[in-house]
Amino acid sequence: AYIRELFDRKGARLFTVGECWSADIGSAMLLTHPSRKELTTLFSFWHLCLEKGRFAKQKPTLYEMLFRLSTWQTESCKAGLIPTVFFENHDLPRSVSRFGSDKKYRFESATLLGAMLLTHYGIPFVFQGEEIGITNSEHTKIEEHPDVESQNFYFSKSEKIGKEERLRRINAGGRDNGRRMMPWTEKQEKSWLAPYERQVEINVFKDVCQPRSVFRFYQTLIRLRKTEACLTQGKYECLDLTKDRYVFRRETDKEKIVVACAFEKGAELPEIRGTLLLTNYAETKTQLQPYQVVVYKVAK
Repeated sequence: AYIRELFDRKGARLFTVGECWSADIGSAMLLTHPSRKELTTLFSFWHLCLEKGRFAKQKPTLYEMLFRLSTWQTESCKAGLIPTVFFENHDLPRSVSRFGSDKKYRFESATLLGAMLLTHYGIPFVFQGEEIGITNSEHTKIEEHPDVESQNFYFSKSEKIGKEERLRRINAGGRDNGRRMMPWTEKQEKSWLAPYERQVEINVFKDVCQPRSVFRFYQTLIRLRKTEACLTQGKYECLDLTKDRYVFRRETDKEKIVVACAFEKGAELPEIRGTLLLTNYAETKTQLQPYQVVVYKVAK
């Protein structure tokens, strides 16, 4: 009733977004229907609810996540729903660790995921730390994971799972990963949680000062999204999705943009006749490198 009262105010221009974990396209359309005057859009977690429980033994693949994201994009376009696009929040582990390589290919993984956020159809949401490629934080004491879910898992599974394995799963899937203090510099400030374990290596100041900066890549992506109307207004179409690569198109009546990305093993670059707008590697060859993304503008 309160939200409706706000919507009914003279001259009101409101945007509301709701967290709806189990929403499908049908319920999403009902929840966001203009006649209800409640939600403009919503966060659906279908593309992120992949594991069998938060502390599952194995992490999901980038392919599994993008398959569901692509499906949601396609259905949203058909239904006329403007979806949200996001990979992290305060209840989720860090996407670089969850779907990519958080050590050898951390920059590539972080920038590929950033490109996925900002070139898909809908409204992108960047969670604090994504823009510098923050990873999960690895801790060796359960006291450094105060979240109730982590605590319950650790003590309830003490007779079935060894201590090191329990902590490994908590480090990988725990909600505290998204709640630790933002690492602005390498100095670890005191907070309600144990500080981010890789803060000396990964922090805002260090990232913006180095040649391969995740933050500056995000800036480039945002500029691209603002200058290329196709990325905000264009329809979405999946062109190819395999275990090794993902290719999709954004298209308006005037222009087309094609985005291709490779997963952990690399993949063959599809034939795209257009102008290269962006890539996260120094050069683009006929073979996409691990976690490489390329964005092309294609003539109509």
